[in-house]
Amino acid sequence: MLNTVKQYTPNTWNSNSETSVVPSYTEEYRKLENEVNAMTSTPGIKQIIRVQDLHAYGQFLIREQLLLKTETSPLYRVRYYVTVSNSCLDEVVKYNLDPRRCGMGLSTISFNKKLSYCGSGQILVVVKVLTTEPNKESICPKTSCDYFNWGISVSGELSAMLNIVKQYTPNTWDSYSKTSTLESDTEEYRELRNEDLKAYGQFLIREQLLLKTETSPLYRVRYYVMVNNAYRDKVVKYNLDPRRCGMALSPLSFNKKLDYCEPGRSVVVVKLLTTEPDKKTICPKTSCDYFVEYIVMKDENFWNSLP
Repeated sequence: MLNTVKQYTPNTWNSNSETSVVPSYTEEYRKLENEVNAMTSTPGIKQIIRVQDLHAYGQFLIREQLLLKTETSPLYRVRYYVTVSNSCLDEVVKYNLDPRRCGMGLSTISFNKKLSYCGSGQILVVVKVLTTEPNKESICPKTSCDYFNWGISVSGELSAMLNIVKQYTPNTWDSYSKTSTLESDTEEYRELRNEDLKAYGQFLIREQLLLKTETSPLYRVRYYVMVNNAYRDKVVKYNLDPRRCGMALSPLSFNKKLDYCEPGRSVVVVKLLTTEPDKKTICPKTSCDYFVEYIVMKDENFWNSLP
């Protein structure tokens, strides 16, 4: 799958390493240098490091395909900037500037169209952001997949990538229609299977990254969480990202077992990536660390009201 991602990387990428120093004699370097010098009052650039993280870039590409399908307004890739401490450089590269994991003490991050100053002890991070509002001076992305460090616009269709994802889907998937209703021998429960290719693709790429970076064995483990029936559509649409489902939860907690399902609520079954498969409760670091497999519903009236 990562070989497919490579087909859509910027043509300036030149190695298999996650970072590459941009030579000062190249057009790529001069173009960015001119942009930064014209924008800030800070003279001179010491070095430009290009981020070439295939895993993060693959998630960015799949996220783009999802937004192209769901957004009603045109989608753009727009260059934005942010300054961070020099001490965060390694984490910025490793975690694609996810503020929750970079030690920045922030749950969200704001990018700017222009910056007037880059202080001593700071680095300037250049990101390509997916947005329907390309002229906004400042923007707060909804997820860390909505942007990529040092992204360069790439042309071409990416539907081929989703065809690659299909090769790795569970053999029970049969429709790729986002959800599929499962047959049941009882009228008491109904089960909805999630078949979202884009969310599953992000999950697969995240798994490849963790397999590369974790020192302990990585497992896919089934966990459970209860949600209000009213959130069912958003659970599927946003892969149970609590920040976007209106659940007012951050972070989200999954359980190895549930003793009871309250009336008016459904059980969401997720497959979770973890190095601690025996933990009874776990809080995932990102919404790409899990994939919603099923939604199990008991409320008959709610089931009959489904479209």
